Amino acid sequence: MIFFQATLREILSIAAFYFILRKPTKQEEVSRLFKPFAQL
Repeated sequence: MIFFQATLREILSIAAFYFILRKPTKQEEVSRLFKPFAQL
């Protein structure tokens, strides 16, 4: 469980870094980026 939490935290960090790099202006890109996290 600890390993899963650490992995999930790393994935969220990478996603946040990717989100900042891309700076998407379209709502579709934002929803598409966070779509996998909504299904967790």
